[in-house]
Amino acid sequence: MEQAVARRDVAGARRAYLDARSAFRRLLPFASLLKYSSSLESEADEPDETPADLGFRPLGKALLSEPPDFVAAGKALKRSAPAARLAVSEATVMSLREDMLALSSSRAVFRWGQLLDGSRAETSAEARIDVLDAGEALVRHARRISELSAGLPGKGAGSVPDGGTSSKTRKPSNAKPAGPAELVRAARAFDAWLGQRRKEPDANFQHKLEGLSLSAELGAAFREVFSERGAKVPAPFAALHPPREHPDAVSVATFPRLPGRRPHPLRVALGKRLFFDKRLSNHGDRSCASCHLERFALSSGPKRPAKFDGTRLSRDVPGLWNTAYEAMFFWDGRASTLSRQIQIAVESDMGGDWTEIVDRLKGDPNFAREMFEVFGSNMTAGSLRAAMAEYERTLVSASTPFDRYVRGERDALTTEQLRGFDVFYGVARCSRCHKLPLTSGTAPPRFVTSELSVVGVPVAPKQKRVDPDPGRGAITKRPEHAHAFKVPTLRHLTATAPYFHNGAFRSLEEVVDFYAAGSAAGLELELPQLDPDAGAFSLTSDERRTLLAFLRDGLGGPPTP
Repeated sequence: MEQAVARRDVAGARRAYLDARSAFRRLLPFASLLKYSSSLESEADEPDETPADLGFRPLGKALLSEPPDFVAAGKALKRSAPAARLAVSEATVMSLREDMLALSSSRAVFRWGQLLDGSRAETSAEARIDVLDAGEALVRHARRISELSAGLPGKGAGSVPDGGTSSKTRKPSNAKPAGPAELVRAARAFDAWLGQRRKEPDANFQHKLEGLSLSAELGAAFREVFSERGAKVPAPFAALHPPREHPDAVSVATFPRLPGRRPHPLRVALGKRLFFDKRLSNHGDRSCASCHLERFALSSGPKRPAKFDGTRLSRDVPGLWNTAYEAMFFWDGRASTLSRQIQIAVESDMGGDWTEIVDRLKGDPNFAREMFEVFGSNMTAGSLRAAMAEYERTLVSASTPFDRYVRGERDALTTEQLRGFDVFYGVARCSRCHKLPLTSGTAPPRFVTSELSVVGVPVAPKQKRVDPDPGRGAITKRPEHAHAFKVPTLRHLTATAPYFHNGAFRSLEEVVDFYAAGSAAGLELELPQLDPDAGAFSLTSDERRTLLAFLRDGLGGPPTP
């Protein structure tokens, strides 16, 4: 690649780049163990990446563009080439302790699910490599591990041979065939799915949700094999509703268990009463529930409500379902906890003064007594907000048709909606920002950061004027945050219209067409900080129809736990 770039050899440089990408993806089962091979900083949207894909993204963007940018490619190679050479060296001498191999195998399967949406690829050729070459590497790895596990002693045994290259195995009398047999079965099913995808002409793969389900079962089978040998590896995260047949099967589409401790039922009851209590407002005429309406999925619906002083809220009111999983709140992310979100909303929107609120509620002897019994101290503004936050943590909606399909109800989604998911998790690039499983800016497996994005929302559809709201930029004063807003969830979209922070778009059709045209760029609006993932894409009429069906109905339904 270096030589081809130096010669300005377009075909040679591109061929070498794709060969290198393929080689790295074939190393997927061991990639997370290459802890020292990358001198690159991880990309902002994948902080757990180790190594950081060896800089493939800037290389691909430079070499696969028309015309190729050889200057940018040369700069990228100066950083990528040393890391790639070190990766080769590490892979050659790697000593695979069983616990490390177990963790790496589990991580690799989950990582494959992240690659399936094509978000690490700019072209069809790259996406096919990421899915097919990496997937086939997992199948080969599974077969080798099953052979070794069937022929080596069980718990308490020594390490798997370095590199997994030894062909001499012995079958002990106390061997447990269940684990290796299940791994073989899962690998065979996953391999069959890959075989069907290899026959498809491009990277707009079909049946992606089936692929995620099969990969989840493969990951669970890996963990079972290593568990029988004494290497305990947890799933990437715990599922809220584990599938019956494979309770440890977790993919990027699996809805997670609520983080932290379980909500305290008595605090929840008090918090719910406060959520509907108008005594928190300045004039006693509104509560949190006045703006967050159940029939609109806890958003304000089509009509933007007024503040305590009679002026309209400056932004659309987002829904509250699944906020317990988020790492920041409000469109500009100015609150980092539910308690802080409640404090700001009560003060700025309801005109409440917390000192007055405490005094007012202390005048209710029954409520004051219950607060004392639950919190063990006299009522404070902090304990009131803690109770309300405890209630908001219970507002979990994990039973959309999409969620039910992922946990095993194969009739929960129609054929049309399944095809729409393929578009969502592929050519339309929705999942690049609206990450599974929450379909928001919060990504698995840790769910600790929420993404902000600049797409250049106009004042109205097709109007060539960016909404003047500075968004996150007003909080940080950083130029790159101008017009940046938190990526919201896409669940229950039909109930939460209108869309975007300014509510400028009344229909999902308008939203899809805006993104397909290239967001702000499609309206010829120049924003230097425009999200690179907000570029234009082409949809056939069938793809557009099925995508809308998935967004409306696959992610819709009544918002219930």
